[in-house]
Amino acid sequence: MSIDEILRELREDRVHGASWYFLRGIEVIKIAVEKGLNPSDIRALLNELRGVRPGMASITNLVDLIERSLSAGLDLNNVISRLRDWYDLASKRLVTQLDKFPIMCGSKAITISYSSAVKTALSRWGKCSMSCTSWSQNQVMRFIRR
Repeated sequence: MSIDEILRELREDRVHGASWYFLRGIEVIKIAVEKGLNPSDIRALLNELRGVRPGMASITNLVDLIERSLSAGLDLNNVISRLRDWYDLASKRLVTQLDKFPIMCGSKAITISYSSAVKTALSRWGKCSMSCTSWSQNQVMRFIRR
């Protein structure tokens, strides 16, 4: 995929959660580096990426880390690789923590949007029947207003 295609995908997405945005953000930056974009162009790309989902911590943190790496003159290929490694390590730590605190059979999980953490939990604890429901913001507001 091209940079523009990934940015469009990020802007139009209404299903995925923060982890997916983080990983797609890494991908778009990786493509920019592979295409040989200069630091000024990468900074412009970072501003576009930041505008995809203002306030989403995974994007904001990624953009801030890449900006700081550019300012420090770090090799972005190495930074991207290290961020991917960090994500993989965090995912493994999540599984380790989930295994320490299993939920009871018959429990339910409700999320406002897709959550890879909830999906991981349900797959770890899927030995019995459980349900997970993702509610839209409107559904959450109706529930809150009851």
